Amino acid sequence: METPSFLKQSPPPGYIAGIGRGAVGFSTRGSKDDKRVPARLNRYGRDAPDTSVTKNPNRYRSAVSNESSEKQVKDEDEQEMRVYEKIEQRLKNKKIIDNETSLKTKPDDEPDKLSSKFVDLKRNLATLSEQDWLDIPDASDMTRRNKRNRIEEQLERKTFAAPDTLFQVNVNLSKLTEEREKLLAVQIDKSFDYSKSQLTDDAEYLNRMNQDDNTISSTDLEDIRKNRSLLAAYRKSHPRNPENWISSARIEERANQFNRAKSLLAEGCKLCPKSEAIWLESIRMNASDKEYCKRLVTVALRLNEFSEQLWLKAIALEQHNTDKIKVTRKALIKLPLSSILWEVAVNLETSTLEKLKILKKAVELVPKDSQLWLKLIRLQSVESAVDTLKSAEEHIKKDITYWLLKCQLEEKRTTANLDTLVNIISSAIKDLHELEVNPTITEWFENAVAISTEGLYPLTAKAIITATINNLFEDASSNFQSLSKLLVNDTTLQCTLFSSFLIKYPTKYSIWKEFTNFAEDFSRKLELHETFRKILFTDSQAVKKYPVLVLMYAKDVWDWGSGSTEALSILDKALVTNSAYPEFWLAKLKILNRDGKLDEIINSFEEAESHLVECIDKLVPFYVKCLQSKGSLEIAHSTVDIALAREPNDKHLLILKAQLYRQQRDLSSAKRVLQRATDISNHDPEVCLEFSRLVMETQDWGKARSILSVSLLKNPKSDTLYEALITLELQVKDNKQVTYLIAQGLKACPHSWRLWCLNIRTLPKKSLRKTTFQDALEATKEHPMVITEIGKVFQKEHQYAKAYKWFIRASENNLQFGDPWVWLYICESCMNPVDLQINEEKTLKKLKENEPRYGILWEPAVNSYLHISNSPIDILHSIINNLHQ
Repeated sequence: METPSFLKQSPPPGYIAGIGRGAVGFSTRGSKDDKRVPARLNRYGRDAPDTSVTKNPNRYRSAVSNESSEKQVKDEDEQEMRVYEKIEQRLKNKKIIDNETSLKTKPDDEPDKLSSKFVDLKRNLATLSEQDWLDIPDASDMTRRNKRNRIEEQLERKTFAAPDTLFQVNVNLSKLTEEREKLLAVQIDKSFDYSKSQLTDDAEYLNRMNQDDNTISSTDLEDIRKNRSLLAAYRKSHPRNPENWISSARIEERANQFNRAKSLLAEGCKLCPKSEAIWLESIRMNASDKEYCKRLVTVALRLNEFSEQLWLKAIALEQHNTDKIKVTRKALIKLPLSSILWEVAVNLETSTLEKLKILKKAVELVPKDSQLWLKLIRLQSVESAVDTLKSAEEHIKKDITYWLLKCQLEEKRTTANLDTLVNIISSAIKDLHELEVNPTITEWFENAVAISTEGLYPLTAKAIITATINNLFEDASSNFQSLSKLLVNDTTLQCTLFSSFLIKYPTKYSIWKEFTNFAEDFSRKLELHETFRKILFTDSQAVKKYPVLVLMYAKDVWDWGSGSTEALSILDKALVTNSAYPEFWLAKLKILNRDGKLDEIINSFEEAESHLVECIDKLVPFYVKCLQSKGSLEIAHSTVDIALAREPNDKHLLILKAQLYRQQRDLSSAKRVLQRATDISNHDPEVCLEFSRLVMETQDWGKARSILSVSLLKNPKSDTLYEALITLELQVKDNKQVTYLIAQGLKACPHSWRLWCLNIRTLPKKSLRKTTFQDALEATKEHPMVITEIGKVFQKEHQYAKAYKWFIRASENNLQFGDPWVWLYICESCMNPVDLQINEEKTLKKLKENEPRYGILWEPAVNSYLHISNSPIDILHSIINNLHQ
């Protein structure tokens, strides 16, 4: 490997080899003349002979050649040792001298020397401020001084400022003090344990109260100290500001320094004599000394003779009524326009005549104060009050109380009625709106409740409700419910609310239902019927507009037979106006059938035929069932034949014809009619079901099965046909076919409640119940019939508590299904015989309100001619009797 070229170059001037690696001193091992040159700097290169003694390998072997060098090294070592010995000796001598001088020196001489040296510095200490002394760091914790100062500064910022409530002008500090005293009293009562110790000595109890009252926490003391110093600065800077003095007195009161608080207020009264607030505060603070308070208020009134509050305080300080009257009259001389002082003067008088004199003078001087006018009107007779009210109208027309009083005066007259009062309130609402005064509905209702509670003006309260609904109410059910809650304790006003609302919105049938239930619960049927009459028979076109209301009115009056005459008169009035409405005729036939009046039924149907030319077929089925229930089968046959002559292919008329033959036990004629209906309707499910039932009565199972199977081929999605086939197989006890048909039916109609009910009813194992119940509820969306079927399963096992819960759930799920009510009624009778009567009454009441129409047991009973005019309760008992048979 070749040597790098830069190694052959000459070094720069003044270059010292090794200085970059720390070669800065001298060597004690070498002589000054022994200057070794590196080989690379030797002019002979690296191969040049080494002339250094230290590098000579034979320097220790040759004594002659090394003698001079060894001697030189030894001399240098001895010289170095002498230098170090001198240094050590000098240090030892210094320590000895210091110790001797410290022992020889007297301790009494030191203070003199120090005092002479630091006199000027001590004198300068007097110029240091308090903050400079506080800034001196703690010697024991110097390292955390900055952190500690920062924390102290933060804490000082947080707690230095006084509460804002002490300086706000509009804050009622006396009220705050009263509330504080109440809270303190409650805390004292709580801390006093009556169960552990009964203090019988009154003095001991009072001492304990004083001790508790004087207890102030350390936090409160610190706040008081800071606020006290802060308010002192405020008083000094603004001595004419009364709030500063009042706040300072409150602070002292809080610290239980009552004498200092009184002295501060006294000084403040001297500096702020024109401030009524500081005088009132001083009077409050000295309330225990009544005479001193009177002197204070006297001085205050000399300086503030137009202060209403000071005059009121002066009146309150007087103990006798005559003295109060004298002070009040003096106050009215100074403040004749103060309505409060006039009211005080009226209240102090015991004579009605004197009150009238004072009020007349008061309304002359203060005509815009509504309360003075109202008091005057209430004390006057009716005639004088009416004249006074007219003169007061221009002054207090904006006040809602004026209009209420006007209504009350009108009600006192013998000729007043509700419509007149409603007109007054309606004009009040319009006039107030023009004057940009808009009381809310809630305010009107609250006034109505207040007037109704007094019991003196019931018509005025009703007029307020009626007029408010007519003029201010918006069509919203939520608003109606909220208003109804305001009147929850007054059934009369609630009744008025229902009536007014329904007169304005007659098609709100949900509210009609609530009104009907309310009237039944609180015996308000007369108001309900009066509302019907106002809506239906005051307007000639109302019957045509609201025919459903006519039926509701007649039904409520009829009440399943108790008011047949009045119900028939209502329907006759409605038929005069709207004779082409077939439901009116149906309702009339139902009432007559309930009363058993066959001749009137026939006459009514003949009369209906003359008015209902196109819609008469709607009446035929019901009319025929009425004739069936009365045994007039010949008239029924002729009526059906006439109808079939008009509509020969009507399947319902053919089924009705077959039912007539079936009632006469003429099964062959009935089969012939149903066979014809089956062919005409192309195996309609309804016709085939009726045909199969007739055939099954003769136990011709094959014929019935074939009728249903053929119809099922035509109508593969009919769950009623599957239900009829499964019922047939159950009767012949073919369980395999039942299982097959249920499976096929659920494939075709997976959401059919009829098939799921049959599936639950025919479960072979208990282990399958849970999954089957869940699947059925999910597939039918919790149909009430499915829930009822589940309840029947538990009822058969005498688990009445479980069954009862399922029946309740089913009855609340859909109120139009009657089967849940039937089984609920049966379960209640089995479960708790002690409360049987109460439970039965509740169930029957709900059943009567809802009038269900559907169900496996309920629907055939409702459509049967045997129950064509029966109430739901009668149908319920009939079904239960059939089940027990």
